[in-house]
This record gives sequence, C-alpha cells and structure tokens, in this order.
Amino acid sequence: MKRLLALGSVAAFSLVGCSVVDSERPAEGTSNSPAAAESTASATADDNAGDSQFVDVSPGGPKKEDPLWQSLAGSADSGDPIYLWAWMQTEDEPGDGDSVTLSPSTQGSVKVTAPKSTVDANGTFALITGTFTVEEKSDGDYALTAKSSEAKDDLIPDGPTSEERCTAENAQDTIGGAADKLAQDSGAREGLRKEWLSSPEVWWAIQDASRNLRDSGGDFEGDSLATACGDYVEAG
Repeated sequence: MKRLLALGSVAAFSLVGCSVVDSERPAEGTSNSPAAAESTASATADDNAGDSQFVDVSPGGPKKEDPLWQSLAGSADSGDPIYLWAWMQTEDEPGDGDSVTLSPSTQGSVKVTAPKSTVDANGTFALITGTFTVEEKSDGDYALTAKSSEAKDDLIPDGPTSEERCTAENAQDTIGGAADKLAQDSGAREGLRKEWLSSPEVWWAIQDASRNLRDSGGDFEGDSLATACGDYVEAG
C-alpha cells in the first residue's frame, strides 16, 4: 500500500532533518513513572473494556467506526458514568460559554457537549478529560455532566510523544507502516492503540490514513500526517 507522504508532498514539510518549533497543544497527560510503565506492561485485558472508560483517540466518522461514539451510547443507555481521556481532531475553537460543543472534522461524526473546564482545545485537536454522566440529546448528539475532572494517567500507555514521533528520521516509514497494517487488519486496532496512544495526534493520523487507504483501495492516504505533525516541524 502507498506510504504516508502527505507531510512532504501536501504540506511541503520534510520529516528528515526537520526542526522542532514551539506550539500550543492539548496536554497529553502521559505519565512516565515506573508504576505506570509496570501497569501498562502487565495489562492483559483491553484497557477500554466495557463502557466504564474511554482512553483513546476518536477517528471520527459513523458510529460503527468510532469507539468514542459507541462508548458514549453505551453509557447513555446504561446510565453508568464513564471516564474519558478522549481526543478528537476538530476545527472547533472553544467558545466563551461554560460548555463546549465538539465534533470530529470527519463528516457524519458524533457531537459532544462538555463543560469547558474539562476540555483542552487549540482549534486542531481537542482533549476531554474526566468522569461524566452522559445524556443523549438526539441521535449522535451527547451532553456530558462532570462528576470528576481527575485524570487517570496510569491508563495511558507510555511511549514517545507526538513531537518525538513526528521528528524521528524514520517517521514516514513507521507511521505509514502502522496505517497500512490497520487498513489491512481492523483487528489490529487495539494493539496499535496501545503502541501509539502516547502520541495522540499521530494515532489519529494513522486511523484517518488507514480509512482513506481502505476506501481508495490503497491509492490515497490523505493529508492527516501534515495535520498531526504541522505543529512540530517546519519546512527545511
């Protein structure tokens, strides 16, 4: 399948010999403590098992393709609270009110309204953190009520940050290889989630590129890598 070349060909960036630039982004909240590493290494069950927590990046799109949408629907149906460390790629800037309504930029995606205090957004990516009760306002439209804003960093696998992934010399090969793998085998998603979640923007790009590859028969991966890495590299 076609490798991810979007960062060079679409955004006129180079991943080889690139320089890091300062940027504003949602805080990843990744813990590098030995306890967190031991917890991640010894975990044998799916960290997202059941509807009690969602620690992941939404790929956007229809419900059948989006674990975030599925998790919110399950929580709304059961009435049980859900813990979210939920990223999405969105073009929405936070408003001035007490709540923020976000939706992944992919057409036909879920819509989520959350207390502004639980959202970290920069106009490109957004992160919702906390434990919430979920109300379904209409099909695919959910309102969150915060029970706790405490982050559970031990649920986040350790690994390279998005900046480190984007500026690595072999970035195109490793990121492109992950997108190819997911495009060919949707069952590989959970293993890839654990491997790439420490780099949430890049994990989103992998999911978006894999969907484009599947839909185009391997001919088109889109410009998701440029979107994910644009804050970390500059031309030349």
